Amino acid sequence: MKIITTILIIISAAMLHGQTLTVSVGNPSVRIRQSETITLDLQGLYQSYPEYRGKNISVAESGKQIVHQLIDENFDGVPDILIFQSSFKAKEKKKFTLLVSAGPDKEYSALVDGRFVLPRQDFAWENDRIAFRVYGSSLAGDVKNGTDVWNKRVRYPIIQKWYAGEEEVPKRSYHQDHGEGADYFSVGKSLGCGSAGVMWKGSLVQSGLFAFYRVITNGPVRVSFELYYPKMMLDTIEVMEIKKVTLDAGSNLNKIEEKFISKTPLNDLTAAVGLVKRKNIIVSQNPKQNWMTVWGLTTADSAVGYLGTAVVMNCDNPCVASEDTLHWLLSASLEKKSALTYYTGAGWTLSGDYKNETEWKSYIESFAASIDEPLLITVSKK
Repeated sequence: MKIITTILIIISAAMLHGQTLTVSVGNPSVRIRQSETITLDLQGLYQSYPEYRGKNISVAESGKQIVHQLIDENFDGVPDILIFQSSFKAKEKKKFTLLVSAGPDKEYSALVDGRFVLPRQDFAWENDRIAFRVYGSSLAGDVKNGTDVWNKRVRYPIIQKWYAGEEEVPKRSYHQDHGEGADYFSVGKSLGCGSAGVMWKGSLVQSGLFAFYRVITNGPVRVSFELYYPKMMLDTIEVMEIKKVTLDAGSNLNKIEEKFISKTPLNDLTAAVGLVKRKNIIVSQNPKQNWMTVWGLTTADSAVGYLGTAVVMNCDNPCVASEDTLHWLLSASLEKKSALTYYTGAGWTLSGDYKNETEWKSYIESFAASIDEPLLITVSKK
């Protein structure tokens, strides 16, 4: 499955002198597309009209400004992309307007959040549907690079509040549901929910804990950041893992971009993405679409519902499914690129989003199919 990115380079002069552009977006598929992120690449505009650097570009629908986000991906102080979201019925087409203003952009309530958390030194992130974290140095020796899942019942941010509860007297543990959800997921030294390792001489090798992080953008629509793992050892070869995570509002799946870098040439590495095994689970795999799901009770207590985890790989060729003592795995050759893109996340029945395994698998199937049928975007002078 080869990803086709929904990005359009804006090169029209129509935005000059207060004029506007019309962005036409169409859903080419027969599936409903909920909370789709529309991405516009601004570099073409800046190249043609450098006077637009530093100006605020906003998005309107039916004359009303909607939530959008300008993102500076290369940290040069100039936005590189503009994103906004909308939902589409089957074959539906919509029109949006791009506006330019000299004043400050309107502020919106953030639907996402990502933060480095002290004193644990975790990195945690969330959107309106689900939350995740990777562990910091306070748990050195007990965990590796696995991803934890925090189940949410609510649409508002909870990370800061849940961590603060652990420091209260008496403690308000996030391992108990106080009406907003809880951390029921068990990671240990596994990959947890969709972290990656390298297959080396027939065995899975994982990084340890991340040593550095860099936040790229943080709301209101998208949170994106990088984690640096400097000391994965393949025999005597030291490998750095760089993991870029992107989570948009309305999605249960993170986009993960993994790079494995070494001073020693590494040819044809195989990366493996894992979903930790739980008791009494059902595993489903679709080799054609390169996805895998694990579904079952969240814990031994059926009162806390069911949890699904999933991986959708971006591979030109079918991935290889396997398992070890801790994981169900999907593996893909890096083909000398030392990089891998995939999607992973979780869904919980008590969130109200998925009633059963059928609905969870349907979500994953639709997500995988939508990668091959991106929204159709055109920009024209109004």
